[in-house]
Amino acid sequence: MNDQEKQAGRVLESFASFHAHVIQTGRDLTKARADIPRGQWTAFLRDVHMTPAQARKLEAIANHPVLANPKHASVLPPVWMTLAELERLQPEWLERAITAGKAEMERKQARRLLRRLGIGGRAR
Repeated sequence: MNDQEKQAGRVLESFASFHAHVIQTGRDLTKARADIPRGQWTAFLRDVHMTPAQARKLEAIANHPVLANPKHASVLPPVWMTLAELERLQPEWLERAITAGKAEMERKQARRLLRRLGIGGRAR
């Protein structure tokens, strides 16, 4: 195996682990939120360089039955903010998009889809 093939293997391995890391981060945040005493959550988030909105979005991704399913990792967008937009979709809608091969999209495409479906406003 030459250097380029080794580098390609490392890149592919890192890319494949992205989804698992996003889901685990959301799960870790959910556990931390339950364990941290009331009134200390915001300070905790400052310590981990995260905003409350970011934490909420990561937790929502990790708790979404379709987005958190590892079998879908290869067909979902590799950007957690786009996943946060897709989290707003009903699980059955997202399943249909995956089945139809339409789940890979950029954030602006996800927002356009949400508007078209009448799911406006900000992410939860």
